[in-house]
Amino acid sequence: MAENKMAEVAKLFGKQLGEVVWIINQKNEMVQYTFLDGGLFYIKDGIPSFNDYYMLIKLLKGKAVIIDEDR
Repeated sequence: MAENKMAEVAKLFGKQLGEVVWIINQKNEMVQYTFLDGGLFYIKDGIPSFNDYYMLIKLLKGKAVIIDEDR
């Protein structure tokens, strides 16, 4: 089986696994996510809720943006 690459994916964006990030979505709203071993997870009520494959693809294609928390 291949090695999990999610830590490297998070690092591409200057982040670490488990770190909370803010992403501007397609509705121009700021939404919380976190990179985990299983992918990019949407955070609802402070808890990683579901794996958002589509948002990860948008980030990788440059169609979504991570905003630094110290904005």
